Amino acid sequence: MDKPTDEMFAEDLSLKGWINESLSNAISQVIDANLIRPEEPNLKTKVQCVSSIMELALNCSVELPEERICIKDVLSALKKIKLQFIANCRTV
Repeated sequence: MDKPTDEMFAEDLSLKGWINESLSNAISQVIDANLIRPEEPNLKTKVQCVSSIMELALNCSVELPEERICIKDVLSALKKIKLQFIANCRTV
């Protein structure tokens, strides 16, 4: 796997590894600044949604093909993320 060119990816840190580490504590550093802005309404809900999608993407790209999530399960997970997003936006 090719490594990103930023100096922070020295040694053994890959882009997938960085995203995986960032999911729990620094997801806002991974998300494109044009996608979610701090002043937006429902910011927490949007960050949760993007985080869930990124976690799903990581599950789709594990090293061994037999360990990857089934595409039917991916579709089901995406629909669930969408429904949670819509429900949470309505309650805020």
